[in-house]
Amino acid sequence: WSRAPGLPEAAFQHDNMITKREVRAATLAALSPLPGETLWDIGAGSGAIAIEWLRLVPSARAIAIESKKTRFNFIRANARNLGVPNLEIVAGRAPDVFKKIQGNPNSIFVGGGVSDINLMLACWNRLQLHGKLVANAVTLQTQEALLKLREKWGGKITKFSIARESPIGRFSSLQPLMEVWQLRAEKK
Repeated sequence: WSRAPGLPEAAFQHDNMITKREVRAATLAALSPLPGETLWDIGAGSGAIAIEWLRLVPSARAIAIESKKTRFNFIRANARNLGVPNLEIVAGRAPDVFKKIQGNPNSIFVGGGVSDINLMLACWNRLQLHGKLVANAVTLQTQEALLKLREKWGGKITKFSIARESPIGRFSSLQPLMEVWQLRAEKK
């Protein structure tokens, strides 16, 4: 596979709870990994964000945090299959498992749990000064939470509306994917 961000979903074992490739590429650009930096991928699902982070910058560190056992197994297999066996995996529910992790991250990605204010505050508190928090939201409730967090922390919201070609008989059309809002905030 290419090292460019945005691998196809088929590159990963997943249960369809995966950041779609177009949004994943934009998410990695927003996280903008640098050598030696650490990412926490909260609610990692398939591990796609953390895995692509490490594929972009092999000297970086990534920790995938996931509470569902089947997804934990996906992450492990995906990391091995995509050449980043150094991905650290922490099983458990965030923010409860934060106490198990030494050091504070330079970047945090939250793909699930954005509407949990306690989780988001715990992430912000652990984030290093000048660190980046990127959170994606699909539901109206999580989009509302992003607006409140932007008011509190600053940052910018970007909206992604993506459509993919899909067959309709012998023809094709563009079928929209669910709209994604993304908050990128830097801790100052």
